[in-house]
Amino acid sequence: MAMKFSKFGTVCDRIRLIQNCFFVRTIRKTSQTRALTHAAWIGSGSLAFLNWSQGMIKLEQLQRGTVYRLQSRNLECGVWNGEDGFIGIRTKFGLRFLDMEIHWGLSKTFGTAQALETMGTIPESISLNISLGTECGNCHKPVNYVKRPAEQKGASGEWLHDDDDSPNCSVPFQNSKARKASPVVIPNDALFAELRKYDCDTQ
Repeated sequence: MAMKFSKFGTVCDRIRLIQNCFFVRTIRKTSQTRALTHAAWIGSGSLAFLNWSQGMIKLEQLQRGTVYRLQSRNLECGVWNGEDGFIGIRTKFGLRFLDMEIHWGLSKTFGTAQALETMGTIPESISLNISLGTECGNCHKPVNYVKRPAEQKGASGEWLHDDDDSPNCSVPFQNSKARKASPVVIPNDALFAELRKYDCDTQ
């Protein structure tokens, strides 16, 4: 038969009480340690982010036509187009081409680029666009995509030559049959060449 105490119940009850108190203290200490560790981790991460962000050039300080070293997804450096993004040279599947990334301060969803430092400027005579328009791959005349009225059935639009608004190319084909315009993007080779001077190629 278990011995009893006048105020604390049985010996077993008292042992359980002591064990519970010790368990609660251990849990509290563990929770406090984890909380402090988590807070330290958050603090160090915030400090690192703060130091990183302070090294960036502010959006309002960017100059159109200036080439910047970038912190971005796919570009090492790029020229600020004066509107919403940087144009630089991107390498993908062995091909190098002009690409643009939006400034991260202008879009929470699509913004991926920030300027780190100034590298130089692009001559004003060079267009700050990825391409210089679209031409027909057959006759090399300018073409534009014209949408059809909503009430017309079929395709939503077609490519027409600028000089005669015709979808047919003036270059003769087999058996003198007219062929449709073949749209091809006109690359901005001048801008590509200028950016290569700054070693903007990514690998």
